[in-house]
Amino acid sequence: MKAASSPAGDGRTIRALRVRFFLSFGERRNSRSEASTRGPSILTDVIAAFAYDLEAGRASARDSAEARLSTLRRQVAGAPAGRARQDSVRAARQAQPLKHPIASFAGTYEAPGYGRIVFSEKAGKLDYRWGGLYGPVEIFDASKDQLRLEIVGSGNVVSFVFPDSGPASSFELQGIVFKRTR
Repeated sequence: MKAASSPAGDGRTIRALRVRFFLSFGERRNSRSEASTRGPSILTDVIAAFAYDLEAGRASARDSAEARLSTLRRQVAGAPAGRARQDSVRAARQAQPLKHPIASFAGTYEAPGYGRIVFSEKAGKLDYRWGGLYGPVEIFDASKDQLRLEIVGSGNVVSFVFPDSGPASSFELQGIVFKRTR
């Protein structure tokens, strides 16, 4: 007597979907944005939904998976244009003149429970260090004394507060006020 097989067989259908997805992007599949931040994590969701649909015995499982893959292909295909637009906007922001000298932003700031963030000036630009996190600082909105830093791949706006004269006295990051200590 022959054992009944599941609709997914021995996993060949899921592997085939995964291979077809990556092959559909040809050379582009090696792009950092498309292959590591968007593709696989979203692809995992498509495969999981397909597996759940198969397990539930839904007759439309393959059609649903194909539709999800088509949507994903369109999203990934548009990623380079979106990234280019974002890069252009960020580059334009760097041309804004700051109201205060760059050295006025540099310093050590602390907030209870959040630790110390150090902004350092190097060659006319700012870098930040917050424990093990560090990176460059960009202008976000010069007219509002707002700078942007990336924390673990996510852009965050820092709003500095300046007294009538002298360097910044504090800044706010995600609703937390950090006060200058040095």
